[in-house]
Amino acid sequence: MADAARRHDHVAAVLTRAGARLILDIGCGEGALRRAMPCGRIVGVDGSATMPAAAWRWRRGTRR
Repeated sequence: MADAARRHDHVAAVLTRAGARLILDIGCGEGALRRAMPCGRIVGVDGSATMPAAAWRWRRGTRR
């Protein structure tokens, strides 16, 4: 597993144990934290207009 994926899994586990239900992911990129979270609502913000759009396409299953 790549280091970035391990970090996202670790953060997701900490947030889940803490009972987080609403998370603001600043610098969300393509939504790796969202993919690591088993539940909860995540709002992603990124300085690049293309990154959140890519995350949305991935979530819908239409990633290109």
